[in-house]
Amino acid sequence: MRRYGSKERAEKCLLTLEMACYHAVHDYLGGVAAIAGMHGKNAAVLQNKLNPNQDSHRINISDLEMIAISTHDHRILQSVCSWFGAGYFILPACATDESGLLEKSADLTRELGELMASVSHALHDGRVDADEVAEMEKQLLELMAAGQALVAHAKRVGGVE
Repeated sequence: MRRYGSKERAEKCLLTLEMACYHAVHDYLGGVAAIAGMHGKNAAVLQNKLNPNQDSHRINISDLEMIAISTHDHRILQSVCSWFGAGYFILPACATDESGLLEKSADLTRELGELMASVSHALHDGRVDADEVAEMEKQLLELMAAGQALVAHAKRVGGVE
């Protein structure tokens, strides 16, 4: 059984929307002050809205949009997609030759290996905790994205858009 700290969970696991926004802003260069300053918002108010221990303030849809557009942090979209059992992928910018096909195949294989390593590690002690499940869910989404990127690249190579 693994116990992740907040920073490690943010890197390895699928996050709630609240925590995805929290980490997106705090990982952004300049943090809360930079995001708030870009949009003419009060940094202290934004900090309170992002604080998971603060019940009196919560981010709203405008804050969510501001954070997502400013940070381009993929964890926000991963969180929303997870509500629907869905994933997303960003279409790769690639040439229409075969050179990138091997690279995309390697990416897919690497993602599958990372997912299987997490499953193996989680099952090793006979118990699977919430962090381990969240890690596997995130890796599954990354595997699907790698598969979609491979297919998109193959379509471009074949001229089958």
